[in-house]
Amino acid sequence: MPTRASPESIQSVSRALQILAMFTEGKPRLRVTDVARTLGVANSTAHRLLQALVRHGFLLHDPTTKSYILGFASIRLGHVAMKTIDISRVAAPHLHKLARETQQSSFILVTNGYHAYVVNAVRSPRPLHMSLDIGEPWPLHAGASNLVLLAYLPDHAIESYLESGPLMKYTDATLTEPREIWKRIRQIREAGFAVSFGELSPGVAAVAVPIVRDGVLLAGVCVAGLASDFNEETIMNYRRHVEETAANILADLGAKTTSFGEGGVLTANES
Repeated sequence: MPTRASPESIQSVSRALQILAMFTEGKPRLRVTDVARTLGVANSTAHRLLQALVRHGFLLHDPTTKSYILGFASIRLGHVAMKTIDISRVAAPHLHKLARETQQSSFILVTNGYHAYVVNAVRSPRPLHMSLDIGEPWPLHAGASNLVLLAYLPDHAIESYLESGPLMKYTDATLTEPREIWKRIRQIREAGFAVSFGELSPGVAAVAVPIVRDGVLLAGVCVAGLASDFNEETIMNYRRHVEETAANILADLGAKTTSFGEGGVLTANES
């Protein structure tokens, strides 16, 4: 016979959910005293609830500031929710158009934990083309399609990824030192897009842009192909087409307004 949850257990679950709901774009960090004051509980109770969320990966503790930030389990749930609107289906016709216009393979990717995943892809009509399997995990620190996702994660999530263990070097062009990767991230954020040459596979280049809504990373759109096709002129042309594709995907996802904000990043707000 199923065991009935005690009122105390239900109250603890309710309080844990209240804590998660306290995080906003304007308030990405919480202290024990913040939680205790909002919930109307003792500091010791707030600390116990926060530590339970840390153990399950929903929060991370920053000992330097003695504050708590959202963890990868929270990010993963956000992506599960995002996938319920079927971004793969929405993106499909736009990726076909992008592949036709650029003659390169087109992809849309999302993050989950420490990896990027292709959720839809269209191969280039050319005989020689770049191909990625849908659902296969890829590292966040190598290749424009993956780095553009890493760059627009919250800083604490980036730190967690970079500290997760030795980063694999796939080619001579792969960056593996956290200091070098942070420098690259700053460059991507400033430019609003990412370009890579041979970071995952020799002879392959890519251009990617992030899709951000209400300050939250949704996905990345990318074209990839033979490095010989990518030069200063074609990169700018590919960027324009990729940005247009990202804007059209956002529009079909129901974003009311889209614009290219700071660094040229495609952003959207719902009104």
